[in-house]
Amino acid sequence: MLTTLLTALSVCALTFLFCQALFKKKIDEQAVLVKETTEKLRELEQNKTYIIEKEVHDRTNAYRETIKQLEMDKITIKHESYQLGVKDTEEQFKNEYVVQVLPYINKVNEKRDGFFSFGTEEIIEIGYQYQLFIKGFPALEKAQIIIDRHRSKDYKVNHENINQLIATTIGATLENSGGIIRFVTKKSS
Repeated sequence: MLTTLLTALSVCALTFLFCQALFKKKIDEQAVLVKETTEKLRELEQNKTYIIEKEVHDRTNAYRETIKQLEMDKITIKHESYQLGVKDTEEQFKNEYVVQVLPYINKVNEKRDGFFSFGTEEIIEIGYQYQLFIKGFPALEKAQIIIDRHRSKDYKVNHENINQLIATTIGATLENSGGIIRFVTKKSS
């Protein structure tokens, strides 16, 4: 009986050792599986984090570009609006304020003051006159600028030459006035 008992005990011990080895193998397999799964999950999490960070980075850059473009558009619109305002103001100013320039020809009798000459002689004064108009109405009296003087007997009035003389005299001012100064020429009679 002792042998039977020893045999049964040996079989039990062997079965126990076999079961323990089998469980240890299963536990080791499960541990490896858990380790592999954990590593895969960690990789997936890292990939997911990378993908999310990349997406956030890409979208942030896209939004920055959009904001930059909107700011540039805002600056462009402001500049265009400013230029339009300046142009409208200039046009309004041109229409409201005008300096009209006309040729000026005046005959005057001037007293001769000389040792051998007495009496008067007729002198022709050539120049231009200008007047400020506000909204089409004269604002100030006309002012005359005399450019040249000639004796009447030595000079024949030529309106084209006078217009040319005035245009030459005030030409630079006329060009820089932006249309506020308007030169009105006279035709030859």
